[in-house]
Amino acid sequence: MNSKYFIIRVLGVVILAFSLTGCDDFFDPDINTALSEENNYSDFLTTRSTVNGLYALMQDYMDAYVIGGELRGDLLTTTSQASASLQQLNNLQWEADNPYLGRLEAFRIISNANDVLSNLNRLIAEGTTYTDELLNMHAEAVTLRAWVYFQLMRTYDQVPYITENHAASDEADAIIDFYSNVSANPVQIESLIESVNEVLPHFLLSRVSNGHFFNLASANALLGEMYLWKDDYANAISTLRAAVETGDTWRFILDADLQNNRWVNLFKGDESATDDIMTKIIFDVAEKQENELLNAFSSVSPQGYHLKPTTKIQEMITNTHRIAGTFKNSNEVGKYTRSLDDPFISDMPVILFRAGDVHLMLAEAYNRMGHVDIALQLLNNGSDSLFTNFSRGIRGRVGLPPVGITADNLQDSILVTEELILDEKAREMAFEGKRWFDILRVAERRDDPDYLIDLMIQKYGSENEPVVAAFFGNKQNWYVSF
Repeated sequence: MNSKYFIIRVLGVVILAFSLTGCDDFFDPDINTALSEENNYSDFLTTRSTVNGLYALMQDYMDAYVIGGELRGDLLTTTSQASASLQQLNNLQWEADNPYLGRLEAFRIISNANDVLSNLNRLIAEGTTYTDELLNMHAEAVTLRAWVYFQLMRTYDQVPYITENHAASDEADAIIDFYSNVSANPVQIESLIESVNEVLPHFLLSRVSNGHFFNLASANALLGEMYLWKDDYANAISTLRAAVETGDTWRFILDADLQNNRWVNLFKGDESATDDIMTKIIFDVAEKQENELLNAFSSVSPQGYHLKPTTKIQEMITNTHRIAGTFKNSNEVGKYTRSLDDPFISDMPVILFRAGDVHLMLAEAYNRMGHVDIALQLLNNGSDSLFTNFSRGIRGRVGLPPVGITADNLQDSILVTEELILDEKAREMAFEGKRWFDILRVAERRDDPDYLIDLMIQKYGSENEPVVAAFFGNKQNWYVSF
């Protein structure tokens, strides 16, 4: 069957399914039929351009990724300017079609990734003069799709798993079944891990230097995060270390390149932080690709300033270097404002994986394996035994003194250190889309609603403790009904 015809037909089914839940719009037909045109795969350049189209679709998902991942947590809250959708999310009204959960944008990416993969598989089978590059593009598309599914899996209770097999054949009935009975084939983290592991050998190591795409470093980082989610700490350590080691001892090691007052370079939007950033989604105002996060966070933007940091995170971040990179005007999120000189430029990239994130996840995994000493080394001044003596560590890189613990036994040490790691990650990575999933992961691991309740009361105040306790005390509310 013609792939262009099939993708439109399948998307019609998906549109119908979502319209039943009150969602009006799912696709811009021009974008998606363009991605599925077979002549887009006539040579290397057209094939590369088509794969790049998936990253263009990722731009539309970044609002949901950042805002949905932070507003449900304890570091971000709404202002009086906030829209109804933002207020609902902040007020614990987590409805499936809230635009800041990104369900529609996510399935737009997945559907197009399936179609792209179908065509890439065809090219691989036929043979080309650019086989290595083609396999690298295939690995990118598989990993990108797995990343999106991982976001959905951690947001919704059950999400239908639609793979390239359904984009390459006439199985519209099967897709209808998925949406009418999502338990028929819900996404499983094991399937996502398997899909990325299968393509891992196809990534070109030379592409690690280009953080505009998924590459060997960020693929290993994604695997590490997925292993961490399923409490497989040994594999998490293996893949997270592999992510760092792709930098060949001079990148991704938290060295002096971004030390102290240079830490802010992570959020300047230029290429001055390539030694730290593994993959980011870029925007370009000149190409009318704007990042709407500036409008959400900045009071300079017309009709802007919908979201602001909570008092908690403002009190947690006292380090001068982090303040400069995290906040603007003391009470605004500053990570998506390109610079004070150009406050209206709205094309800051969104970072998906960076070295600080990977080192903190690595510390979390080592800690859970009982290696509290290594976890604290990574947290403080780096671990020479793991990487290189040039590492400054998470706290050391911004000039903070080491932290330690006192506990009666190993289990208590692990719990106390875990909370130190999560607190430090809040300071290091505030407003980068990670917070809700971080605290959800720990709550799931501990099977402890009180862990979430205590954190969220700090956001909502003791006067709202009954509401907060009732909501987070019910584990079904930790996920959104699809």
